[in-house]
This record gives sequence, C-alpha cells and structure tokens, in this order.
Amino acid sequence: MQENREYPKRKQIRLPNYDYASNGAYHVIICTLKKQKILSEIIPPADELSPPQINLTEVGTKAEKAIQAFSRRYSFIHISEYCIMPNHIHLMIEYGAEESSKIKSVSLSNVISRLKSTISVAAGHKLWEKSFYEHVIRDEQDYIATIKYIQDNPAKWNLDKYYL
Repeated sequence: MQENREYPKRKQIRLPNYDYASNGAYHVIICTLKKQKILSEIIPPADELSPPQINLTEVGTKAEKAIQAFSRRYSFIHISEYCIMPNHIHLMIEYGAEESSKIKSVSLSNVISRLKSTISVAAGHKLWEKSFYEHVIRDEQDYIATIKYIQDNPAKWNLDKYYL
C-alpha cells in the first residue's frame, strides 16, 4: 500500500502572467551543480582602491566564450553585462535587438537552457543546477542598479550566499 505523503509546495519563482519572451531586460543568475566552485577564483584586492581579480578556470573561460558568442548567434538578445563568479554567473540579458514573430516564441527559459547547454557541451559534462534565478528589470533606475550589482559582485564575494 502506498503511503499518502504531503510534499512541500515549490516556491513560484516566475511572475504569473508575464510574457518572458517579450522585449525587456532581465537579471539572471545560473548556479553550478551543487554550487561547485569550478568557474573562477576571486583574488582579494591588494589595496582598498583596487578591485578584486577574477581568475577564470578552464571551464570559466569556456563559459565566457559562450556568453560572448551568444549575442552574435541569437540576434534578438544582447548580453550587456555579465560576471563569472566561482559557482554562479550573473547575466543581464536584453530582448528586442531584432523584431520577428519567430523570436516572440523564444522565452527566457529557452534562452537560458540553450546557454547552459552550450557551456556544458564545451566543458564536456553537466555543469548547472536545473533552474535559474531571474529578475525582470522594470525601469531605468532598476537597470542601473542591476549593472552596479553585477559589477560590484566580486568585491562582495565573501558575503555572498553562494560563498559557502
């Protein structure tokens, strides 16, 4: 006889009724499988005026090349900002570089899935957690704050929830 279990409800991480294939900007974070620190190493700054240094691993270098090539391959998106941390990547993805009805059917989830797959194939093994975090950028102030957050992320690595 099968036991009747109550499973915890999964937290809804996407905005209900929002079209994730519409023009706009998104802040996306994708994490490595089991938060493994395989993408980069953050070297603290030598002095207070210098930024920390990000040393990419071989996998991190492959991820960076894939990110840089992605906008050239998919003309309807532009990755305007990114940061490769030891166990996650921050991306600012902008939709709307090209208008097409075909493009409207490509959701943010599809784009992230393609990017994760491209990087995994280049690395030769699965790299990523199943899902990803996203934030819909709502206005210019949010856009500027997101860019600053991504750029400042390495300096706050030791405070990051993914630092572990």
